[in-house]
Amino acid sequence: LTELAEPVIALTEKPSEHYWLRVVRSQKRPVDLWVLHNRHLYFSERLVTHVPEETLLCLIAHGVAHHDLHHERTRSVLYWLQYVAFLVGNAFVPFLNLGYLVTAPITDKGASSLQEHPADQRAIEYLTTLGVPSEAYVRALEVMQAGEFVERSGRYITTQQREFESRIRALRERLEKSDDKTR
Repeated sequence: LTELAEPVIALTEKPSEHYWLRVVRSQKRPVDLWVLHNRHLYFSERLVTHVPEETLLCLIAHGVAHHDLHHERTRSVLYWLQYVAFLVGNAFVPFLNLGYLVTAPITDKGASSLQEHPADQRAIEYLTTLGVPSEAYVRALEVMQAGEFVERSGRYITTQQREFESRIRALRERLEKSDDKTR
């Protein structure tokens, strides 16, 4: 994985920063690609052994794109603002601080839905710079969807079938538009 990641990382804002890419065994909650803070990308054994190398390159590019776009930092700021707001509110309404536990996953889902498309776009930019066609990235998402692989970003967000469908559709539309412009 590290060899696949090196050319992608070289294209980031900070190419000298180290990324931790790990292959992990099955967990209680099955996650096949997990984008965590501080440049950690986890891949399940199932994913690494069942998908082509080009698909892994695309998924690495996607995870690196999330970090390069500072998505985890954005979500962390939202968590803390929300946490402080509920903590302050607790001074006026007892137990209001527990509202954070309910709303944090909702905030994460909202932030993530705004972050997936820019990460997809950045990943495609990396890949095309490396000579990999944009269509390969769409195929990688289709492999994730068809294999029922699960992507997790942040603390709560899990991307499954429906989300992959909408991302694939949006990418296909963008690619068609860009093809129309080049003709």
